[in-house]
Amino acid sequence: MEIVRKIEAIPGHKYSTCSVGATRYEGNEDRNKEGDQGLRPATGVDRDSWPSLMIEVGYSERLSQLHSDAIWRLHNSQGRTHFIIITKIWRDPFKIRIECWKMGRPETGGDAALWIPKCVQDFNIDYTGKVTSPLESTELSIPYDSIFDISSSTISQRILLSSPELSFFTKRVFKLLQ
Repeated sequence: MEIVRKIEAIPGHKYSTCSVGATRYEGNEDRNKEGDQGLRPATGVDRDSWPSLMIEVGYSERLSQLHSDAIWRLHNSQGRTHFIIITKIWRDPFKIRIECWKMGRPETGGDAALWIPKCVQDFNIDYTGKVTSPLESTELSIPYDSIFDISSSTISQRILLSSPELSFFTKRVFKLLQ
């Protein structure tokens, strides 16, 4: 909901996105997956259109399974899903890990023209709300063109969740799970 609020705060963007909820999407190899939440532009073709932004929350799932799900979505959406936020919750001790995935160029070796799914931002947040990042991410930043099919070269707006906002979110979830 906070992401939608931030999008709607951009001038001219009130009601510019639609939630796709927990919709099931079909991919290659006769597999399909149901996500936890997703957004797409309100101008999207139909309700069954792949979301441009997908959110996956794991509580009982292993982090490696959430990684597999993100990779599956980025490959099988055929470029329609641009950005995936993974949120893994551990209960004992309580902590949350947030990762942002998208297609990107390999960092070393391989074909530079080949795009691969990769984690581009990460956050570890403990029960006190302390935020750390192995990738040195300072805020969760969603590029405009990860949600809307308009080049970010014409609109440089990003949807940002600061470390204090991530901390507040984590402490709220911790309180709800106690």
